[in-house]
Amino acid sequence: MGIIFLKKNNKFENFVAMESKISEMETKIKCSKNFKNNVYWKIILYGVIIEIFLLLISYINSRSFNTLFEKSKCYVYSILFSIIIYTLAKLYNFLFQSLIKSNENKLKKLNVDFQKLLDDTKLEADIDNLKKKIEVYENLKKRNQQSQQPDQPDQPQQPQQPQQPNQPQQPDQPDQPQQPI
Repeated sequence: MGIIFLKKNNKFENFVAMESKISEMETKIKCSKNFKNNVYWKIILYGVIIEIFLLLISYINSRSFNTLFEKSKCYVYSILFSIIIYTLAKLYNFLFQSLIKSNENKLKKLNVDFQKLLDDTKLEADIDNLKKKIEVYENLKKRNQQSQQPDQPDQPQQPQQPQQPNQPQQPDQPDQPQQPI
């Protein structure tokens, strides 16, 4: 009997542990998405601000040069910087998206395991209910048999012969010679 309570308690602990894992994973995914979006937009914003400063510096420096080659050389750094920032932002976005996707797959697996745990518990509850119904049926069957037995005397039961349709049923009489009256 202690094993039954131990199993039920263990299942309850499994439910609680699984629920806590699922909620932790959901919060982890939500926080990861918020963090990714926050940092991604900060990278873009700071990149644009730095790009503006680089363009201003390039413009000021290009005014002092006379040839087109020297002027374009100043602007190359700002264009190169914008390409690098864009690439880093996309790489950062890709890495966090893959991390979030991995966590979502883990969450799906946890949800499937939790559903299996629920289904097993439902199945076990259905089996327990079925066993209880079978016990009730067997008890009713025994009561019916016991209530029918006192009505019948303790005589050995004789096999009944099948009736033929043309013959009337004869009362059971022992084989005794009939006495003439």
